[in-house]
Amino acid sequence: MRLGLLLLFTAVPFLEIALMIKVGQAFGFWPTLALIIASATLGTYVLYEQGFQVLARATEAMGRGRAPVAPVIDGLFILAAGLLLIVPGFMTDVLGLALLVPRIRRGVAKRGIRAVLRSAEMRGFIFRAGTTSAGPGRAAGTGHQPFGEARQPGPRPPPGDGPIIEGEVLHVGERTVDPNRRPPPPGRS
Repeated sequence: MRLGLLLLFTAVPFLEIALMIKVGQAFGFWPTLALIIASATLGTYVLYEQGFQVLARATEAMGRGRAPVAPVIDGLFILAAGLLLIVPGFMTDVLGLALLVPRIRRGVAKRGIRAVLRSAEMRGFIFRAGTTSAGPGRAAGTGHQPFGEARQPGPRPPPGDGPIIEGEVLHVGERTVDPNRRPPPPGRS
């Protein structure tokens, strides 16, 4: 992967220079320069204008109580499109223009997210409720069984598979009620 990226970042500038020379030979110096300046201007405009629109969509999504995932991903691809347009060269301009098309941008985003999810190594272990340092099925510091049945701890990860962090869950604002306690007689507080 790293070797591929290294080859990409070293080969693209050489290919861009060769393509600019060929376009310059075919159309002339001034039209080629005008195309490069026009694409950089378009890239700057895209970064400026679309950046504010993406920010507005993300703010609107948060205002509705939704996570602004789609606007943020969309914004990242528009940012990439603008940067590709600013970089001098015709191959990067074609890629930048392609990313400005919403259908292509969404397709690339979906494929990229799928690739990341496939390559990511996700492991989850479930630990059942009711286990504390006081022992399985005991509430810490009270000696009482929690409501419901006593539960055994869930599966543990194999040794050497990462750190195990053990702890207790404290519910702030809740008070412990003794199940053997009787309510006070009426009329007394």
